[in-house]
Amino acid sequence: MPSATWPMVAHPIELDGPPSSAKDRTGLILEDGPLRVTAIEVDHAPISPVYAYRFDYKGRSVVITGDLKYHPPLVKGAAGVDVLVSEAIAKSMTRSLEQGARAVGREQTATIMHDIEDYHITPEEAAQIANEAQVTLLVFYHLLPSPDAFLTRRLFTNGVGEVRRGDWTMADDGSLYTLPIGSKAVRIERMSDRPG
Repeated sequence: MPSATWPMVAHPIELDGPPSSAKDRTGLILEDGPLRVTAIEVDHAPISPVYAYRFDYKGRSVVITGDLKYHPPLVKGAAGVDVLVSEAIAKSMTRSLEQGARAVGREQTATIMHDIEDYHITPEEAAQIANEAQVTLLVFYHLLPSPDAFLTRRLFTNGVGEVRRGDWTMADDGSLYTLPIGSKAVRIERMSDRPG
């Protein structure tokens, strides 16, 4: 996005404790009345530092991961949240893309498809973290590769139902998740369905 359109200022994030190979630190980075935002260190090597963010507001909570590998310490940071929004990669699909690219001599594309598997979480792994954290709803977003049809969506999430003990869904552009205050409900809507 052009900087003139959305000027941003970077601020250092302070996490509790010294850095460690476990990447299990957290830190409160914003407290504004009832709103608390916590940074949760995650593993997306070779990129570092990388954070998921937890938002707590009047008894409701959401964690948004950003990119990460399977990272069991996330369970602690996401414990008991209403919604875990996790990126995901379908390795069976990226492996097929890698093989297809190699078959037609697209070595650079094949290498990318191979390499990205090392630093993204699978839907089944995200489901396991959601289970252990006792998350109410798991939402998949930032999907690699993007499953844009019914069949590819089914292939993408193949196996999640065997792992996940709770609710889960896939986000689409325009998905809206509402957490009413004083309730345990999570409403799923489309931005286009809202008036105005």
